[in-house]
Amino acid sequence: MPSITQKLPLLAALLLMSPACFAGEKPIEVPAYKNESLITQYRNMTVETVFAALMSDDVAQRRLAQMYVVGVVDSSEGETWCNFKMISPSTIDEQVHIGLKAALEKTPKARAATVIEAHLKAWIPCRRRP
Repeated sequence: MPSITQKLPLLAALLLMSPACFAGEKPIEVPAYKNESLITQYRNMTVETVFAALMSDDVAQRRLAQMYVVGVVDSSEGETWCNFKMISPSTIDEQVHIGLKAALEKTPKARAATVIEAHLKAWIPCRRRP
């Protein structure tokens, strides 16, 4: 059985990924009134906001972030990156997570949509026919 000192790197990694590390970041808020638009408020979401919401213990936060990611993935497929039909949704989800996590360390204030698109383009670019 591993000792606590052997488990420390894993515990540190889990702590770094926990929502508590992003406590200063404003969560995604659903508008209070039916005539307010979520789109107006969250056009330019940052990497740290989306990543924190995706990793949140709050299911509503995760779902809002997932909807944001689905919108980015759906609108960029076939333009920025291709072959959605050949890749499982869980693999795309994993790649989005990898891209956001890498950007979180380097450019946390970057626009999340741009980071997601760039990562997917680098991972599986469109091949244009001559």
